[in-house]
Amino acid sequence: MKKQEVLKKIGKKHWKEFLNFMKGQTVGINPDGSFDYYEQDVENFLRKPEERFWD
Repeated sequence: MKKQEVLKKIGKKHWKEFLNFMKGQTVGINPDGSFDYYEQDVENFLRKPEERFWD
């Protein structure tokens, strides 16, 4: 998922929290050089913080 797709799902106000959550997680790289966030990580972030898991 590109940044704009993630923002649409999580809301702009949660972007910094999401980036902190993503520290240490794997992301892909799109042909244009932008990050490709995995949908399962975005869905995991949308859980309550105490219900998130780390893979």
